Amino acid sequence: MERLERLGVIPVNKDILYSLYSDLKFPENKVADLERNELIIRVKKNLYVVSSKVHNLEISRELVANHLYRPSYVSLETALSYYGLIPERVYSLRSVSTKRYKQFNTPLGNFDYIKIP
Repeated sequence: MERLERLGVIPVNKDILYSLYSDLKFPENKVADLERNELIIRVKKNLYVVSSKVHNLEISRELVANHLYRPSYVSLETALSYYGLIPERVYSLRSVSTKRYKQFNTPLGNFDYIKIP
């Protein structure tokens, strides 16, 4: 657990998790075990975030959104709601990107990426 606490709330890839357990013969088995015990959450293939159970910190969905699809940044209704500029509740975190439209449904929520030129 102490090894995972060092990562905090930053989304990491599989290689970083493997490096934490490089002293083990099969670090991939340890990563699978951590995921099964809900100590890490797989956001998508090769992208993980440490669960709140480990470090008692809230997972930043905005930070996850920036790592999930690159290059992108949180904007649109999500940013307006965050700053209290609209009264509506936003259920899907929306970001803009120079890449094509993409949508992810993850254990942390829904993430939408809108293409802008």
